[in-house]
Amino acid sequence: MFGLPWRGPGAVRSGLDGFYWVFGLIGHGRPGAAMQDRAILTRQAILTAAAGVFEERGYRAATISEILARAGVTRGALYFHFPSKEDLAEG
Repeated sequence: MFGLPWRGPGAVRSGLDGFYWVFGLIGHGRPGAAMQDRAILTRQAILTAAAGVFEERGYRAATISEILARAGVTRGALYFHFPSKEDLAEG
């Protein structure tokens, strides 16, 4: 198991350390699988947050800072997956 401070599908609060444990998504016995799975979860969190912000405020009014706050990720994580706001909108 791998604790992530992220609350998404498949996440369950541990109660002991404040982290959310993600069952069935981390590991799979492949080298580097935990990092790859975490990247997938991060990308999904960013896309979900962006979709919500774009829907509520529109593309032009939406800010990267607002998307970051909603997704709970760093600016570096967002730009690792999406080089620009336009790329983010295209998913």
